[in-house]
Amino acid sequence: MFALGTIFSNYVLLGLPLARVTLGEPSLPSISLVLVFNALTLWTLATVSVEWARHRSMSWSGYFFAARAVLANPIVASILLGTLWGFFGPRLPDFVDRTLALVSDAAVPMSLIALGMGLAQYGIREGLRIAGAMTALKLAGQPVAVWLIARALSLPPIETQSVVLLATLPVGANVYLMSRQFDTLSGPVASSLVLSTALAAVTTPLALALMGPLP
Repeated sequence: MFALGTIFSNYVLLGLPLARVTLGEPSLPSISLVLVFNALTLWTLATVSVEWARHRSMSWSGYFFAARAVLANPIVASILLGTLWGFFGPRLPDFVDRTLALVSDAAVPMSLIALGMGLAQYGIREGLRIAGAMTALKLAGQPVAVWLIARALSLPPIETQSVVLLATLPVGANVYLMSRQFDTLSGPVASSLVLSTALAAVTTPLALALMGPLP
């Protein structure tokens, strides 16, 4: 759970709206790919790791239930279904497309308000040292590592800025949900949510500025 907290970002509530505002629509395909494979990979690995640590074994049924839980997640399922519809589905009628666009525009600001209201119930004193370490690794260690990997892979500028932007985001709320599910580090994870969200208001714009102008 500690490792998950240092690498799992708040992609949906903060990543998507920030990418749209700062990097524009060309960044959204890269963001969507990260959303799908990040959740699929990390949630599965975290589930398998916790179950292995508890029981020192993992049955095929355990793998199946872990994979089903990830694929049934609304974030992953909606992106996968939307991608399939884009490739194989018919064109939506104009009135349906406009209605969905209005819902989409309203969902982002409302989700940010809901995130802020939810964080108000968390304190920052419980497990402060662990939470501080998680926050430091999340906001400083991960962005540097992601930038170095992007440079080593020679990613184009827009893809590099997209993945680094995601890496600079605060700890995702889903980490807290998983910590509650497995009853592990719930207090420190909740504290890291508050700390990383507050500090990311400074570190994320700073990282974007250091990467230079948009291509």
